[in-house]
Amino acid sequence: MSDKLRDPFLQLGEGIVDYLPYLLAGVVPLIAGLILGWMVKRAVIQLAAILRLDRFLTGFRRGEVFAKADVPYGLYNFLGNVSVVIVFLVFLNAALVSCPGNMLDISG
Repeated sequence: MSDKLRDPFLQLGEGIVDYLPYLLAGVVPLIAGLILGWMVKRAVIQLAAILRLDRFLTGFRRGEVFAKADVPYGLYNFLGNVSVVIVFLVFLNAALVSCPGNMLDISG
């Protein structure tokens, strides 16, 4: 009787242990993507501030709005956030590719 009760728990434990390398292979690229995305965001904000991209936008019809107090920093922050999303999506794709197809199959 105890074997019938013990076997499903042993199989569950073996399944969890077998899945851990795949979990680690998926989490590492996600963490790397967040860290690299944060560094790229800082670089994009600094580069946009050095190039003074807000001056480029002042030539448009409502461009004088960009010359106001913190509006240029908001624009720079937006550009940095877009770069974070792009970098994170690349690393998310790498994390999903690292998981084998049979682990993603939930049909049974």
